[in-house]
Amino acid sequence: MKIAVKLFSGIAVAFSMISVVNAGFWDWSRPYQGPSKEITTLIVTGNYTKARILAELTQGETNQPILLITKEGGSLFFMPGKGACQEVQNASFTNFVKMVNAKQVLILGDTSYVPESYTKRMDPKQTIVRVDNKDWYKVAVTVGKILDKPYLAAKFKKLSDDLDNGLYNPGGRGTTPAPTSAPLEPTTVIKSIEPVVIAEPVLIKDTEVIPK
Repeated sequence: MKIAVKLFSGIAVAFSMISVVNAGFWDWSRPYQGPSKEITTLIVTGNYTKARILAELTQGETNQPILLITKEGGSLFFMPGKGACQEVQNASFTNFVKMVNAKQVLILGDTSYVPESYTKRMDPKQTIVRVDNKDWYKVAVTVGKILDKPYLAAKFKKLSDDLDNGLYNPGGRGTTPAPTSAPLEPTTVIKSIEPVVIAEPVLIKDTEVIPK
């Protein structure tokens, strides 16, 4: 059985899937503790290739958590800097973001990636920053400036170019490049209590994002 969620480990040039154990629905009785018990930034983006590559590169640089949106009204996946991925019920989005209690929420991409309905459900007292540009390299440049990570954009450009040239296959097995049109294989997330298997979201190509 395959249980995986992350695209890559650390800041390695060659990506590989990371196995995630004990993943399941969020346990609301267990409060989340981030790096050094303090979360400065919650990264929010959609489950699309370049958006997720940038989100995970940013996480590799900062060890900050990601909240991955699969589709409007669909399931959410919380990816902490360390530890197992957790599925979050969409209805719990507002309370979950409050519980994470980040100093700022950094949204990557326009409303095609993170619909405006989600920002409206966030606490207006929270600092929310949306970085929006059709050129994802420019998004990476801006994110690098916001988080003081000057090398982030260069790392993103390398992986983005490899993806466009067919030299990198997210979630692929082995070293043989696969067509960039191939989405990630569906993986599974196991509920921690009940022996039920839940389908983990398939990574979507950026070309399939419907402009709003």
